[in-house]
Amino acid sequence: MVAEISIDNVELVEKFKNKLVSIFSEENKKEKRYSEVWLTVEDFGGIPDSDNFVINVKTEPIVTSKILELKYIGLDLFKQLDKDEIPLYWHVRLFRHNERVRHTSDDIILIPNNPA
Repeated sequence: MVAEISIDNVELVEKFKNKLVSIFSEENKKEKRYSEVWLTVEDFGGIPDSDNFVINVKTEPIVTSKILELKYIGLDLFKQLDKDEIPLYWHVRLFRHNERVRHTSDDIILIPNNPA
């Protein structure tokens, strides 16, 4: 069973998605760090309407430490999230630039992979 976004939070989730696009796009303007960003709805074993997201981030080769990057994302970038948006993310999953990832039809692509 795929988790769905509860109807009560559609506007908040849309705001959250737009904020994440803005945060990661602005960061990439400074220095191209992220090749792809997408959300996966966390279903907690089939519980519907969880409204909790995994934020998936595929990094560029410039990012050499997953631990330091996770700290940077969580402590610095996510300071820009509003208090009502913070409970929407369950955790961040980081992928190195050379890791293969597969998307499902339920993934919400925020920053698509656009290879040069």
